[in-house]
Amino acid sequence: MYIQHFGLSNEEISRMEELMAVLYGAPPPISYHGHVESLYQEILHDYDNHRYFFCSSCSESMAESRNACDNEECSIRGQNIKRAKKMQRIEVQVISSIPQLSDVLVRDIEKIIEMHARLHRREQNHERNDVRLFDGYYQNIETRDAFENNHLRVLLSLSIDGFRPRRLSKREIWPLYLRIDCLPQNEANNYYNSILAGTIQSRMKPTEKVLETLFSRLESELHDLRDSPIEIDVGGTSWLVEVKLYKGVADMAVRGNFSVCFNDTAGNINRECTQAQQVLFGVPRWNAEYGCSKCYIKGTRIQNSRIWIPGSDADTVLRSRESYIEDAELGQYGISKITSAMRLLPPCEFLADALHVCSEGITRDRMRDLFSSKTKFPGLRVSRESVEKVKQSLLGISNHTYANSLILSLDDMKTCKAAEVDELAFVVFPLVVAVGIVPCPIAATALLGYWMCIKIISKSLTLTVSSIETVKLIAQHTREISIIEAPEIFTMKCHWFFDHAMEEEITNFGTAYQWSSCPFESHHRRLQIRVNQSTTNSASVIIEKYLLSKRVRTLFHAQCANGNESMLALKEKVDNNHRKRFPVDIKISESIYIPKNSRVNSSELREPEKTRILRSGEEPYSRIVVRGKVFSSRLYWTRTKSSRQDLIYLDGDDGNESFGSALLFLYNHNMSRPPLYTLGRGPTPPRQKLQATRRAEVASPVVNRRLFFERSQNPIVPAEEIPIEMEEEAPTGDIYERREFNFDAPPAREAPRPAGSLYDCITNGTIQMDKAAKLIMDQKKRRVFNKAAYEEFTRSEVATRAQHYDFDGLDDTDESIREVRLFVFATKLQSDILRAQLSKLHRSMEFTEKFTVPASRPKVSINNCSKKSWILEAEPPFVKVELKSIGAQWQPRKKDNTFLQLTSFFRFILTRITNPPHKIREFAVRVNGSGGRDVNLQNLPHYVEKTLKDFGEDVIGLGHAELEAGVELDWEQSSFYLSLGADESERAVNLTTLTKQKVEWATHIFHSLQKALRDVRAYGYNEEQGTWLPSNVGFYSVQKFHRLD
Repeated sequence: MYIQHFGLSNEEISRMEELMAVLYGAPPPISYHGHVESLYQEILHDYDNHRYFFCSSCSESMAESRNACDNEECSIRGQNIKRAKKMQRIEVQVISSIPQLSDVLVRDIEKIIEMHARLHRREQNHERNDVRLFDGYYQNIETRDAFENNHLRVLLSLSIDGFRPRRLSKREIWPLYLRIDCLPQNEANNYYNSILAGTIQSRMKPTEKVLETLFSRLESELHDLRDSPIEIDVGGTSWLVEVKLYKGVADMAVRGNFSVCFNDTAGNINRECTQAQQVLFGVPRWNAEYGCSKCYIKGTRIQNSRIWIPGSDADTVLRSRESYIEDAELGQYGISKITSAMRLLPPCEFLADALHVCSEGITRDRMRDLFSSKTKFPGLRVSRESVEKVKQSLLGISNHTYANSLILSLDDMKTCKAAEVDELAFVVFPLVVAVGIVPCPIAATALLGYWMCIKIISKSLTLTVSSIETVKLIAQHTREISIIEAPEIFTMKCHWFFDHAMEEEITNFGTAYQWSSCPFESHHRRLQIRVNQSTTNSASVIIEKYLLSKRVRTLFHAQCANGNESMLALKEKVDNNHRKRFPVDIKISESIYIPKNSRVNSSELREPEKTRILRSGEEPYSRIVVRGKVFSSRLYWTRTKSSRQDLIYLDGDDGNESFGSALLFLYNHNMSRPPLYTLGRGPTPPRQKLQATRRAEVASPVVNRRLFFERSQNPIVPAEEIPIEMEEEAPTGDIYERREFNFDAPPAREAPRPAGSLYDCITNGTIQMDKAAKLIMDQKKRRVFNKAAYEEFTRSEVATRAQHYDFDGLDDTDESIREVRLFVFATKLQSDILRAQLSKLHRSMEFTEKFTVPASRPKVSINNCSKKSWILEAEPPFVKVELKSIGAQWQPRKKDNTFLQLTSFFRFILTRITNPPHKIREFAVRVNGSGGRDVNLQNLPHYVEKTLKDFGEDVIGLGHAELEAGVELDWEQSSFYLSLGADESERAVNLTTLTKQKVEWATHIFHSLQKALRDVRAYGYNEEQGTWLPSNVGFYSVQKFHRLD
């Protein structure tokens, strides 16, 4: 961890090891190159990182990073690589997100289960301090029935933004982050819980081919996780975890472009804008006619800008995933094509974030309108004399020592961070209105309304249903006032904030501050972990260090869970918890304590406090900590700062508040809580004396339960107000005709839509080769074929698990050149998938060598049974059968191992226990009876499943009662025990061995029964002859078994 953080070179590491050898007289037992590097390589292998290279001029893919472009039409064809902007190669790295997701889920799945259990109980809760408490979150997670069947759906949010790393001025990086929204928000925003799915490293505008490569792995893995959920054991119970993309956060709503943050030579953060929104999502720029990616509003141009004021309800009809696909196919409303990013998550699912919409957007604009000559809101323009007074007032404000950001001056606006802009606006906006220096009262009202909106929603921890309804009403009135007074300020930022963020989004999903992109942008600093200056491939090193730091931390915390004191002490130092700012001296309760060095000596006391304290016998202290906030004495705790911590809110409300100034905190060891000795109690002190006074939290009043109504996606609009492009042809004939008496033939089905990606060519485990070949040929004709995305598809679990290849449409007798080329593309795709299957099978065999079924090889035989008879009797379609008599007819294959023989034995039994026999194909064996992907399948009855598993255990010789844990038997009378050996020691050893084998084989017996029934469901059945027709489904069944195991 030390080497990763400081970026030491190999030479420096070697010198450190040599110094340790000199100090301790022997080389260290663990060396970096001999042990640590091998561990790192093993860890990085799990992430399956692939690198792809493209020409920066023509975007053609290249095999190596140093190859010259060989595209004949490229302007830099054959030229050597240079560091110039137009000569650098574009590098795309795609990373497997499943290992990163698994690390977080295994550690925190209990928190997710507990939260989802609360949500499914539908307890009345008026709090909205977490995005998981909104209706939109609940509607996207698993259903209550699925949760009761141990099925969980984890929601992910996606973010993509760019930055230029420090000391690497010739590089620009666009990372693709994922966040697990099922965690508490403070933990979800932590970088250790983030997921890095890939990066683009380029100085040019990324093209569609480059972006498709970036999203290819993520698209493939989301398909895999949908078909094969992750299985996690929680306290002996298996949970199936499904993954779904929920929402997106990106700097695209306001600017409509791809932004890049970087540090200049002075250390200031600058931002470059690259027009890439059309490439990323295929939507028009934000200042185009249909620039809003959330609705169909048409902007109105005023001089050089465009404003977005809805003229009717039709203007605010929301876009959806389906509407984006339809608009792209028709080429309307500014949507020209369907991109790879749009297939994953359409732009309408990207919520407004406070960083770009508010802090860097509207708030900065209102500050400009107040104090700049370039104002767009003349009613807000403050006179030059008043500006100087505001500056003096800001300089005299005391900052909170516990604040996240400091209140700076107006002169610092150019270099202020977003949080500092907010802190400044929270003071300036109400100040200029209160002292009456805003010339227009109506404009002052609009400014005050916006300030109230952002002030309320920025306090995410105090949000309730009541406060959200209040702020929505304030936003509505503020919007109306702003449109009347200065319509030219209603740009896309205001439209997004007032018409979307403060309407449907705040009701269903959360506030703009809860969906801010600040946490994602803070991850950029983690990607800039120090890199040794001699490193030649900095792009890969940055990603490797990012992934290694998270995995090493996960392994480190797992070791700390064992309770080793030395490891726990090191963990405290790593987490920076070994030095506490206010260490505990006297703990009063879980949230209240007295810090060290707070005791006040009796010699320092003044009158009359000294007399009272000496009489009472209480101990005086100068400080106390309540819920992490420090309160200190006005007289007995001297501070060098000008901020105060002695003012305490007592009671009162609405202008009748009472405050007190703390002198001492008296503690009696015989009492449960300390009495507070104050100077006195009275009305609110004058405002000029209240410096940094913070009011205590007061419980919110009880509010009535409100009902949520779903907004119609197709509101009724008067005919004269419908835009001409949305008009429909009037129906002809009898419009009052009843449909149930219409016996005309239904209209012909529409022609199937062409595939947007190769994943669209898979239906129910069958690859439509004709559809896939046409897609490949079309992409090659348009010169947009992406070899990297093609390879990701062929290696994906969805493709390699396909059961059939449908060549219908490719076997026509027409032997035209086009048909021949389609057939060539289809056969090549099939061969590439089969090659990937063989590669995975090879890796599976290597995995099986390490993690196979138990080493013991018990024999599958009826003679091993400990019971005289095994009767299976259940409700129809199951019939009463004697399992031993059926099993006696089965013949094993000698070359098979125990697991395969047991699977074959179960297949033989399953085809003979129902009437009619093929009814068994309607059942499935599922983990804890949880729901599966095929809703048409029923769970195998619990009694039948248990009987078959117990019978399977008995036929391999592990069903004896003596092998049950905790069973007390008379060993001297047990014939089985006596047959285990000649003497007592031999019997005890053999009994222990068989008991361990029983535990080891329990899981594999279940998987054997599961696989056998899955194989039987793939069989055909000839009802006339009463015979089964086996099908070869062995490969993907065995592969899935190893994955679950």
